[in-house]
Amino acid sequence: YLQLQGAELTSSNEALAAATQAASLATAATRGRIEFQVNNSPPTNSTFITLLLNSSTPNAATTFVTLSNNRIVGGRIEFQSLSRVSDPSLVTHELGHILGFGHAPSGIMCPSVCSPDFTDPESSVWDAMWQRLPGTTYPDNDRSASAASAGSQEITFHCSLK
Repeated sequence: YLQLQGAELTSSNEALAAATQAASLATAATRGRIEFQVNNSPPTNSTFITLLLNSSTPNAATTFVTLSNNRIVGGRIEFQSLSRVSDPSLVTHELGHILGFGHAPSGIMCPSVCSPDFTDPESSVWDAMWQRLPGTTYPDNDRSASAASAGSQEITFHCSLK
């Protein structure tokens, strides 16, 4: 679930529209395996991503992914301004980080958002990622049939988009 936080975001039709569009695009990129929805009152024990404003962030947006035992259990995306969180391409880009993507030379994960949507190659990469065991690390080699436990951790992606 995507949850808008703060009066400025919850009252912004543009931010709601951008989050809704990004949720739809991210759901499509995962071929429906993960369904993103905007809901400011997510059900108990659900995984939710909080979208909020943080004018002190030096980046257009910063994404924090919270992991527990190598599984995504939540996260937050801090946007520099209301205009940034109202940009569907930027929100979609940040959801790509939630899905495990880093920056790429093209597509929605391009550091300057080169595409308004996930491209077919990006969706294919996600398909391949979906087939991997949780916790696999470089070099990825299938020697272990079980994932190693890493406890809780947070991964941060900083996006200085132009």
